[in-house]
Amino acid sequence: MKVLVVDDEEGICKRLQQELRKEGYEVDYTTSPVGVLEKIKEAKEKGKGYELLLLDLRMPQMNGFELLKQIREVYLDLDVIIITGYGDEAKATEAIRIGAFDYLRKPISMEELRTAVFRVRQKRAATEKKALKHRMLVVDDEPDLCERVKRELEKEGYEAAVAHDGFEGLEYFKNNRVDAVIADIRMPMMDGLEMLDKCREITDDFVSIVITGYGDHETAIEALKLGAFDYLKKPISLDELITSVSKGIEVLELRRGLAARKRELEIESELKEQYAKKIEREKNFSANIIATVPDSLLVLDKDLRIKSANRTFYETFRTDIEPEKVIGTCITDIFGYENGRLGTKLTNLFGTGDMLENFELHYLSEKLGERIFNITARGMLIAEGGGELVVIGDITERKRAQEERERLLEELEASNIEMERYIYTVSHDLRSPLVTIQGFVGMLREDLKQNQREAEEKDLKYIENAAIKMDRLLTDTLELSRIGRVVNPPEDVPFGEIVKEAMDQTSEQTKSSGVEITVAEDFPAVHVDQMRIVEVLVNLIVNGINFMAEQPHPKIEIGYRIDGEGTVFFVRDNGIGIDKSQHEKVFGLFYQVEKNNKGTGVGLAIVKRIIEGHNGRIWIESEEGKGCTVCFTLPVV
Repeated sequence: MKVLVVDDEEGICKRLQQELRKEGYEVDYTTSPVGVLEKIKEAKEKGKGYELLLLDLRMPQMNGFELLKQIREVYLDLDVIIITGYGDEAKATEAIRIGAFDYLRKPISMEELRTAVFRVRQKRAATEKKALKHRMLVVDDEPDLCERVKRELEKEGYEAAVAHDGFEGLEYFKNNRVDAVIADIRMPMMDGLEMLDKCREITDDFVSIVITGYGDHETAIEALKLGAFDYLKKPISLDELITSVSKGIEVLELRRGLAARKRELEIESELKEQYAKKIEREKNFSANIIATVPDSLLVLDKDLRIKSANRTFYETFRTDIEPEKVIGTCITDIFGYENGRLGTKLTNLFGTGDMLENFELHYLSEKLGERIFNITARGMLIAEGGGELVVIGDITERKRAQEERERLLEELEASNIEMERYIYTVSHDLRSPLVTIQGFVGMLREDLKQNQREAEEKDLKYIENAAIKMDRLLTDTLELSRIGRVVNPPEDVPFGEIVKEAMDQTSEQTKSSGVEITVAEDFPAVHVDQMRIVEVLVNLIVNGINFMAEQPHPKIEIGYRIDGEGTVFFVRDNGIGIDKSQHEKVFGLFYQVEKNNKGTGVGLAIVKRIIEGHNGRIWIESEEGKGCTVCFTLPVV
């Protein structure tokens, strides 16, 4: 049989050429579909026409599908096997519909190739009323025995080849199609069983018969277990040999026939499936459009029972209603008693042709949770019983996004109001120390003229205090611009190290105010932005100092405890305390405790947002006149 392979991948062409030449076929290939018709025509005119064409569907310059149509119009006696890539099965079955014999999927399986080619040979042999010729391989280290067996097999119409050791037999098997192997078990270098094992690694599309000598009965039985078809004892009876070969070929042909029949059934099934799909697509075109709508669609009868539903409905409500129970279920049973208003509206709509638009329905279930649906419905005017088309759109995320947007806008508006207040406060407070500075600078000039040293020092103190207040206002303004933001990536830091840095930064203030600070030992490590938490402690220490101005023995304690909140850090002072009614208010922007107006009203707001930025919580434990404890949590390592 003469074969032509047409594929734009040369590697595939060469591999197919090699495999088919083993079968004994004459094989040519080309990587371009251009000129293939002329090549087929020229070969036929020379009397060496191609009988089989292996044709790739997807190629540049010309589509293999179109080439197949052209070939079918001219050459009806040429069998065509299509080669397809992944996902082209539908086109392959369509190619079979217009005349291809079979198709192979890439990457090509050699077993599938052999089955397809066997089907072609089988068909051609039946058409030409010829029997398929089978090739035998005889492997024995006795040359006379090999020649005798070969002559006998050829007399019976078989093709026969001989090899005198296992290596030679395996080499022949690799490069040729072999239907049956007759091998001596005991041979030098490589015995028959080892050779047969290596042959089966290449392909199991053959039968094997082993030859045994005296005393090899157990080895022969082992060979049968390993897949040999039969065994013959030496000296060989040629009649027994021919009978065994004949039966082996019958089994091989049956096996190949079953594979061929299975493939025929697969192709037949695929053709039927493709045809059914085509009919289904044409029949249910409108239904398929409805099925792809992203909203749930229902058709209801006059009792508001579901007559049909699209895929989206099944997917949306699959956790709340079993799919097999959807049809026939009343819509009000799904959406519950509280949504009975929907049932009334749909009942009134039935058969009118009117529409119900934008009916918002709140739905709550254990598995779906709380959802919000928008219902649109039309009462259809249909002669046979009528019905209603109901569209159910899930608007939950849209509503939540809208609510979140409104909340953010409210927060932004409130923040803008607070910012306006702050700008006004800062402007007002900055003007006051500036006036002080300007006034005392003038007084200082007069004092200098009069050389009054004591007055100079007093005036300088006023100027210094005014400058400190301005610095505090500007610092708080800067902090407000990045309020609560974690500046650096969090890292594992010993909390004691944070405490030490905060104490270093406030050492001048604690020293000048006479505050005694005690610190706990063995603080745990925390996973935080160290710089921001230092700011927290600095703010709390300065706050404590400000609230103990009149305390004869001011004390601040920095520590931690383990309780129901987990690890709680705290800064405790023995100052004037804060009334319970003000515990939450002190964390608001610009809020100042009435008995203390030394701050700007921003510090604790900044502290709160920094702590919350670390997923922590902050609160006050205090009573008026009994000191104040500020508690907060942080992620502990």
